[in-house]
Amino acid sequence: MSVKIAPLLPLLVLLIACGGSGTSEPTADPTQVVPAGQLIVNGVEPIAIDFAPDGRLFFTLRFAGIRWIDLTTWNPDAVTTDGELFVEIEPFVGIECGVLGIAVDPEFEANGFVYVYVTEIDPSTDESGLPRVLRFTDVDGVATDRTVILELPPTNPDTCVHVGGNIHFGPDGYLYLSVGNMERPGTASDLSSPLGKILRFDKADGSPAPDNPFVDDPDADPRVFAYGLRNPWDFAFHPDTGRLYGPDNGPGNCDELNLLIAGTDYGWPEAMPAPDTETCLGLGGADPIYLFSLPDTEPEVFPSNAVPAGVAFVREGVYPQLGTGLLVCEFNTRFVRYLEFGGEAGDEIVRDEVVAKGCRFNVDVDQDGAALSGPGQRENPIYISFDNGIY
Repeated sequence: MSVKIAPLLPLLVLLIACGGSGTSEPTADPTQVVPAGQLIVNGVEPIAIDFAPDGRLFFTLRFAGIRWIDLTTWNPDAVTTDGELFVEIEPFVGIECGVLGIAVDPEFEANGFVYVYVTEIDPSTDESGLPRVLRFTDVDGVATDRTVILELPPTNPDTCVHVGGNIHFGPDGYLYLSVGNMERPGTASDLSSPLGKILRFDKADGSPAPDNPFVDDPDADPRVFAYGLRNPWDFAFHPDTGRLYGPDNGPGNCDELNLLIAGTDYGWPEAMPAPDTETCLGLGGADPIYLFSLPDTEPEVFPSNAVPAGVAFVREGVYPQLGTGLLVCEFNTRFVRYLEFGGEAGDEIVRDEVVAKGCRFNVDVDQDGAALSGPGQRENPIYISFDNGIY
């Protein structure tokens, strides 16, 4: 978003109860919320964002592929661009399928690698998608050397939903991928299936990390890091502690934020009942550390789903008035929520505010929250992906 966070905070501070223990301010119809920032790039449904050390912002378009813009030369007074084409991808497009997550290799300056999570068309049928992690090599701004790093089971031919997902590098150098259960009952709790999981694997060939929690279990998929998830869109690593946090979407209620720990079961389907329940806690697997809901609605009520989507951490000292905390893009409310964690285990919410409006798919910050060096001269920008582009 092409404005500083500091001026946004006085505009909207909306406190939402966690687990129904507080009150919230009423809000306008969320469907009428539009981005408050400046459109920097056009594009239909930009799902994920990542940054290269040379100043480029890479982004996925759900129906088309990957594009980029150079933030070091971007001019806020110029005509808005649709970016430079990196690679066209013809995906299998369903309700939640398409070109999804993206990750730029930490060693990009040396290898030029960019990874993408996509549902390609299943060659054996035209009724389902084939989820894959692909790697491309950047050569003069264009993708070359397409390589399949990881392939998952085809999506449900009845409905292309709960695919996830995003892909990120962890501080340990391994790739992590969030994968939904693809509306295939029983898969999230089945350790032999990669569905409904966080996967952790080597960037070179998709092989499991050697210290994964189930790598020695002959009946488990050795790439599984955490399991029992329904529809995890995204996740992020705390920049100081390295702890992994990620939302999981419920079936109309009980939208979760989880502290994702190796080997842990997060309880789907028992953890998220529908349509109504007295509580979203203590139902199965590890409890969430936070529950999202629509304004003035308890998280147990059906429907109350805010649909937490993209997430990203900001750091203390970089963004005025904020500490080190998690930004969450809520698909249904269009809010950007800020959550700050406390407690010895990092599982307590000590601050909960809505700091911006107009988010749809994802929220991200540039490298270390650094200022743009181009004509825009914007300090500490936050980038929000909406239906029509990135702000």
